[in-house]
Amino acid sequence: MKKLVLLCMLTLVGCADIPRLSPEQKLLLSCQGIATTIATLAILKTQNKLTDAAVDTVNALRPTIEVACAGNWTDQAQAATLAEALLEKLKTVQEPVQ
Repeated sequence: MKKLVLLCMLTLVGCADIPRLSPEQKLLLSCQGIATTIATLAILKTQNKLTDAAVDTVNALRPTIEVACAGNWTDQAQAATLAEALLEKLKTVQEPVQ
């Protein structure tokens, strides 16, 4: 199950880097990747496979994630860039536990 979720996340991340996508599409894909990653991390947390530092990192990122993925942006490209950066940070939280 975790491998399938990780594969889906990596697919979404790869798609987010395709330059032909509009900023709105990049934002949507990045936010979907964030949601998938957070869901995976939540599963790992219930299995006691996340460190306290990893949990703290995710909790610290949550307000910014909400702004990036649920905020009303006039500049979708800026929002997409922020969401992509947040997804990269979340991936670094997830990598050590794989």
